[in-house]
Amino acid sequence: MNDGESIERFVPAQGVLFQRMPDGDSVLLHSESELYFGLDEIGTRVWEGLESREPLDGVLAALTDDYAVNPAQVRSDVGELFERLRDARLIEVDDE
Repeated sequence: MNDGESIERFVPAQGVLFQRMPDGDSVLLHSESELYFGLDEIGTRVWEGLESREPLDGVLAALTDDYAVNPAQVRSDVGELFERLRDARLIEVDDE
């Protein structure tokens, strides 16, 4: 991610379909490109936060608490996930 981009500014892209699986994982499908993208349980929690426009700080805090990990590591890992999602055109910058 560019230094000027903040992970708080992303939302799901138009045309992305989301399906949660019984095991807690999920699948994203970009309807135009027909690209499938799998998310594990943590990625699914982050995606659901994006969809509901939950403040990212709350999502990061919950992940930090649930998994007893360093907050900086969670933020870095989520930043990497957002970079992969952006490269796949599954998220976009929120213009609002």
